[in-house]
Amino acid sequence: MPSPSPGTNSNFLTGVSCTSAAFCMAVGYTGDSSSAQTLIEQWNGSPWSVVPSPNVGSDNNQLTSVSCTSKTFCMAVGYAGNPVYPQTLIEQWDGSSWSVVSSPSPGRQNYLEGVSCTSTTFCATVGMSGYGTYQTLIEQWDGSSWSVAVNAGGEWGFAVSCTSSSFCMAVGGDLAESWNGSSWSVASIPSSGSGTHNLDGVSCLSATFCTVAGWSTPTAGMDQALIESWDGSSWSVVSSPSPGANGTDLLGISCADATFCTAVGYADNAILDTLVETWDGSSWSVVSSPSPGINRSVLEGSSCASATFCVAAGEYSDPSSGGRTLIEQGSEAPVPAPTITSVSPPSGPQAGGTPVTIVGTNFAPGATTVAFGSNAATSASCASATICTATSPAGTGTVDVTVTTSAGTSATSSADAFSYLPPPAPYHALTPSRICDTRISQSPNPCTGETLGKGATDVVGVAGQGGVPPSGGSAVVVNVTAADPTETSYFTVYPDGATKPLASSLNFHTGQNVPNLVTVGLPADGKIDVFNALGTADLIVDVEGYYGPSAAGAGLYDALSPERICDTRIAQAPNQCTGKAPGAGSTLDVQVTGEGGVPASGVAAVVANVTAIGSPSPGYLTVFPEGTKQPSASNLNYGAGAVVPNRVIVPVSASGKISIYTGNGAPQIAVDVSGYFTDASNPRASGAEFTPAPSPERICDTRAAQPENQCTGKTLGPAGILAVASAGQAGVPADATAVVANVTAAGSTQGGYFTVYPGPSKPVASDLNFSPDVAVANMVVATLGQGPPAGSFSVYNARGSTDLIVDLVGWYS
Repeated sequence: MPSPSPGTNSNFLTGVSCTSAAFCMAVGYTGDSSSAQTLIEQWNGSPWSVVPSPNVGSDNNQLTSVSCTSKTFCMAVGYAGNPVYPQTLIEQWDGSSWSVVSSPSPGRQNYLEGVSCTSTTFCATVGMSGYGTYQTLIEQWDGSSWSVAVNAGGEWGFAVSCTSSSFCMAVGGDLAESWNGSSWSVASIPSSGSGTHNLDGVSCLSATFCTVAGWSTPTAGMDQALIESWDGSSWSVVSSPSPGANGTDLLGISCADATFCTAVGYADNAILDTLVETWDGSSWSVVSSPSPGINRSVLEGSSCASATFCVAAGEYSDPSSGGRTLIEQGSEAPVPAPTITSVSPPSGPQAGGTPVTIVGTNFAPGATTVAFGSNAATSASCASATICTATSPAGTGTVDVTVTTSAGTSATSSADAFSYLPPPAPYHALTPSRICDTRISQSPNPCTGETLGKGATDVVGVAGQGGVPPSGGSAVVVNVTAADPTETSYFTVYPDGATKPLASSLNFHTGQNVPNLVTVGLPADGKIDVFNALGTADLIVDVEGYYGPSAAGAGLYDALSPERICDTRIAQAPNQCTGKAPGAGSTLDVQVTGEGGVPASGVAAVVANVTAIGSPSPGYLTVFPEGTKQPSASNLNYGAGAVVPNRVIVPVSASGKISIYTGNGAPQIAVDVSGYFTDASNPRASGAEFTPAPSPERICDTRAAQPENQCTGKTLGPAGILAVASAGQAGVPADATAVVANVTAAGSTQGGYFTVYPGPSKPVASDLNFSPDVAVANMVVATLGQGPPAGSFSVYNARGSTDLIVDLVGWYS
């Protein structure tokens, strides 16, 4: 790039500072070494021009470094007077002209070599004091005057970089010193090994990211380029690609962000070629420089306003007129925009305040912003180019986390999603009510005629239906039934507006009518989505209850280890139901309170697994509070001879009972309780509240062909037990007492059942019954035990070899 410096004398540029692609200042001197005068050049987008300097006269004056924070504030430093006995020189730019600023350095043996400003009220400059025996000299600017901060024995100070008034790093010779806001201290001796080392340039983005450039000379050999990096506690040598055989020195460095730095200097001591190296976030490489090598060219200073705009300043030898100023402008290949590969944890409360770790590429320590949707993180910092931490602001729904650097903003994807969780809420049990039925033969309703085809999704409005309030509900409990399917398939139920998850809610086979209880979060629009994978199938949805604000003490969940409280089979242990199998069209009443750990009073509803066993003909069961009108909804459908379970959450009557109606067939019935919800009789009742997951998430799959997870390859054998960790999975907190999940048995070699329990002792109960090679699912409310691992539940497989799949939908805490 052409420089306007006059050519009649020797002209040299030694420092440069750019605040943007439209503003730079370069400083140096013109004339020979005994009568030099300060030289300043300015860039305002195009071209460069000489700016008058106030140091004009017979004395020797040289500027060595400059730092600008804006177009209206720069500081330039150097020295004036006899080259052997100089005095420090400081000049200030106010946007229109330069003026000399008084320096406090004592005596006539003082040099200033480097300066860094973070604002109009804070600058630091470094150099040396003394003659023969040098002392480190550091001065600081407070907005009105300079003062000496350090004037003690040490190395010659060559460069300084400050990121704020509380952090600076100064280097020179074989010494680094750091400023912590109140004092300077040695930041360890970074270079190691025999020979001579010299640190000439430094650039810091934060207190944990600095890079220095210089040179080292082995005991025997030529100078070699030296690069070292600072991680907040120690220095380490970074490999430089510059060839060392003929001598290579780096004199200046500037980093735009953690993925882009430029270091400049010269190579080959014999002929002097300009040398430029760039950093891409992982390694340094040599970049071609346009400076002519035959005329001995050197670059002494570098400044990068961004990854696409850098300026290097120096000089080259002109045989006719001595040294000529040299300016090179770089527009390197653009640094890639950041990408995000994971966000952990993926969810947090709507009030914000969740510490989140963001993993990805091309982050920029010190120059990165993080946003959650349209809201900036309340705090954010990046330890490296691959890891940032941020604190979530307040928000709602599911948003994309984005990282922005000078190279751009990360593209949104499923990997960067962060979900704001509604506050934990108590449960409201409702009388079952049908809110959706796609069959044409049924009474007209919002879903009539919307039979699900292959890959189709039905959107079902829930808020304001079947007793669910129009707003304020955080999740709903529905019994979902697939009717008359034409192929083996599955339904996935998830909040409307969310991305369809890798999860299933209900598995069924050709011609089967299969129900399953489903708990699903309610989005702001109060709707849920039901996806059908294959074939066609009719959809039936019966609402059972919802989670939302309630009276004090009501709707709290108390988890229990599963226990069988009713079994009509004569061959089983005697109990309240022995020999009482109901026939078609009859009802079985079951006492729940006072049984299986359920207290005698204070209970609004019970969580139970109801199983129909060996009916001679197909039919269904409806479960409802004893003494109330039987609803027009079913909880469980079965075929002849089948063993079919389904989870129910059903209110209990005033006497603490539930009723089970048999519609067709005459199955044996088993009831296993696993928890209960409190009523409003005790405002100080204890228990947990429910938080729905943003969308169902698969936390366990033993099948080897599926994505790797905690259960991969752990297919359950006969009498096999697998502990499934829940705490820490999919946002489940450490204090969770139970989780709601859909448990699926797949590919079993023999008919059998699963029992889900907290451990250590396996109860007499079942949660899921299955036939050979048939995929069957059932919702469980799994009580969590102490482990190991902590916050887990155990799954027991009775017979055969069976794969286990667990899709988590929420938790109680």
